[in-house]
Amino acid sequence: MEKLEKTKKEKKGIFERIYKSKTARALTFLSFLGISSNLLPKQKHEYQPPQQKQELIEHQQELELKELSDKFKIKKEIDKERNIIHISQLHGAESIAQTQEKADIKEIISNQKDIEELMLFLSEEYDISNFYAEGLLEEDLKFINTTKEYINKDNNLPIEKWHKLLNLKNTINTEESKNQIPDRHRAYLLYLIKTELSKETKQLEKYKKEEAPKEYKEMFNQWNQENINPEEIYTNLKKHTEHTSNHPLIKEDNIYIFGAPAKLYIEGKINIEAAETIEANKKAFSPYSDQKTEFTQEELKDPEKIKEFQEILEQRKNEFKNKVNIREDAAIDTIMDNPDSKNQKYIPLIYGKGHDFKDNIEQHNNKNPDQKIGLIKIVSK
Repeated sequence: MEKLEKTKKEKKGIFERIYKSKTARALTFLSFLGISSNLLPKQKHEYQPPQQKQELIEHQQELELKELSDKFKIKKEIDKERNIIHISQLHGAESIAQTQEKADIKEIISNQKDIEELMLFLSEEYDISNFYAEGLLEEDLKFINTTKEYINKDNNLPIEKWHKLLNLKNTINTEESKNQIPDRHRAYLLYLIKTELSKETKQLEKYKKEEAPKEYKEMFNQWNQENINPEEIYTNLKKHTEHTSNHPLIKEDNIYIFGAPAKLYIEGKINIEAAETIEANKKAFSPYSDQKTEFTQEELKDPEKIKEFQEILEQRKNEFKNKVNIREDAAIDTIMDNPDSKNQKYIPLIYGKGHDFKDNIEQHNNKNPDQKIGLIKIVSK
């Protein structure tokens, strides 16, 4: 027994250490849930230039927001044939608690709802295929995709999918899961479970109207022969859907705290590309170089200490600007390196309202005269 307890503690210690590394979270999360995953970086596609010029400039009309012009305004920063659209956003943190400390949650939710509406409009009106989003790494997207694949793969009957969904639901609500898995990833999973359960209840509603797909009809016909009441199954599944929907991380509109782009991606309505990289974030979020961070009131009476304090503030200001530029440059490079974006006239980038990409794009254009890109900014009114 003592040896067993020691093994449990060692495993817990390893688990905690792994989770201190943000780069390992998605992989560890899926392993924790018993889902195998391949989180290796995607292979770079070889870019094939368009056969005709029209493919590149298919949508020549000016960008107009039409009915959304009451909520947003457009500002052209750099005018080119192809343009990055910086959609200015307010966003939450890794957890609801952290978000509450730093921002107004209602304001974030309202802003993300507007951005959701804008993204769907741009997708439909301008046939935009890829949206780039702050706060999402390639590993996060692979985590969502791998979980989706696990839920929908190798199901001979719909009930097999239901079992997977309910097992995941139970796992995500354990104390160990709450302690070890960040709110953001738990919210993604819960919203995915809720979305898939909702789809299943709708299929059962179709069965009641005799409009369900063949596999559902066959399953329920078999159950009727075994005196299993399909209505009870439907009621039970609907209860699980409602219970998942009322989880604090996603209830009401809380899923928007973790971003409209992730929500739409989980729903399968929009294709999202990561606008951040692990390497860039590692540099951008590294500690400041100075050691001294606090001065007592007594020390600040000394002119030399005041001078030292001012120098530290100036140094931090410059370092902060550099850290911001690292992330902004990474977003531009990620977009420009993706062959899929080369045929897009408008490339939406959902990023914080405090960011300004004009300098970054001007530098990019100076270094790459044959790959110049413009900048349009869309901000809330």
